[in-house]
Amino acid sequence: PAASFLPDLADTLRYRSFPQAPTLRENIFRNLVVIARRLGKQEFKKHMEPFLEPLFESAADVGEGHGVRMSARACLRAFDELLGRDIFVGRLPQHLRDTFLSDTSLSG
Repeated sequence: PAASFLPDLADTLRYRSFPQAPTLRENIFRNLVVIARRLGKQEFKKHMEPFLEPLFESAADVGEGHGVRMSARACLRAFDELLGRDIFVGRLPQHLRDTFLSDTSLSG
């Protein structure tokens, strides 16, 4: 099943030392929303946690590049919409929860 590949996909986001890394991250973030919707929220919630730190890091990193930053922010907003605000925020570690709720570019 597709969900079995999600840990490896999340692990891929750690690598930033090659020239195409920003493009890879941007494409993963854009397609992660599609994957989440196709898996369904119950299944995706089981696999979401490893993606959170890279998403928040990219959403805030001005050196990351505009496309990566925007796709990370769009992905976070889509997760919020897909799972519902209370469920999504409840799954965030406290430091990410504070960031999400205080940054209107993320939480709308």
